[in-house]
Amino acid sequence: MLVLTSFSCLLLWVRIVRTGEGRFLFLLWNLFLALLPLWVGRVALLRPRRTWLVVALLLVWLALFPNAPYLVTDLVHLKRTSGAPLWFDVLLLLSFGVTGLFCAFRTLDEVLAWICSRLGGGMRFPALCGLCLLASFGIYLGRFLRLNSWDLLTSPSRVALSVAELLSGPKAFNALGFSGLFAGFLVLLYWGWSRELRTNARPG
Repeated sequence: MLVLTSFSCLLLWVRIVRTGEGRFLFLLWNLFLALLPLWVGRVALLRPRRTWLVVALLLVWLALFPNAPYLVTDLVHLKRTSGAPLWFDVLLLLSFGVTGLFCAFRTLDEVLAWICSRLGGGMRFPALCGLCLLASFGIYLGRFLRLNSWDLLTSPSRVALSVAELLSGPKAFNALGFSGLFAGFLVLLYWGWSRELRTNARPG
């Protein structure tokens, strides 16, 4: 993740130097937000804590978790410009997106391990699907309704009202469809990622 982060930032720096424009500077902020759930998850789980405190910190983690896979959706900003070749912008956005996915899968792996240690290994797949579905719905709220993770603390009534209006309105199908498909995308990628890691970890 450190190498990917450095490579992504290097690409962004090259683009800024070559074009003289900061069109994609927002990627740095989005990358910072993607790293937050990884940090919060480790703060919650790496030291022995009271269960209620771990649960409280994991709720904060859950609010932040969508920020990591959210980076993939920054591909919507891709368009042909006179500033840089299209292929370079594709590589730039994909680099940040993949970095976000690595952050997401790493912290998700740690949280799932904690859940399985408390509730049994049989909860791994249901928890994976549930967390990915919640994260995908959070991504929809962020991408299309422009809500942020901290709005849960600063404007909880606004978030609740926006979600209620969304689910009861004409865009409910789009929101649920996006959430379900994106969750499936995350589950499949995580399954392949974790399976590959476990296969390579076996001796011989």
